[in-house]
Formats: sequence, structure tokens, C-alpha cells
Amino acid sequence: TQIYSDVYLKKVPSVLLELEKQTPMDHYFLFDIDVPWVADGLRDLGAKRRQMMEIFKENLSSRRIPYILLRGAYEKRENQVVQFVDRLFAAG
Repeated sequence: TQIYSDVYLKKVPSVLLELEKQTPMDHYFLFDIDVPWVADGLRDLGAKRRQMMEIFKENLSSRRIPYILLRGAYEKRENQVVQFVDRLFAAG
């Protein structure tokens, strides 16, 4: 939300920074841009996919939020998430 706020509004409201402090992130799933972009009426910035991807990566790294970069077909991505969550529950 902070990233999109910065991109669209050119500022990040302080409330978003405060919410971040209250909501620790243990892990993040970052979806790569290796699948076709679809103009579905909700998404935009299709021409800036690579730029946005780099912003997300830089932001996660600078905030020290570990992430998994999910690549490939949608089913492969889903399987990667399920496997990760299953490992979390098994370690539980």
C-alpha cells in the first residue's frame, strides 16, 4: 500500500507508516512478471511492470522483509506457496 501510495499520490501518509510498525511481516510472496500482463479493468501500469518489480524488491530488501520470488505458470506458483506454508505448519 505504501508503494502504491507513493506511485500514485507521490507521498506516503504517516498512518501507513504507523500501521507497518503494528503489523510485523515474517515473510512475503513476490510474484514475478514472467506471465502475460492482462488489462482486466483493475490493473494498470502494464508498461511499468519491470520498474514496479524493482521497486517492490528494493522496498522488501531495505525493510529486511524476507521474500520468495514466485515464477512460472500460475499452478507452479500456487504449489510453491502451498509447499512453503506446509513447511511452516510442519515446523510449527
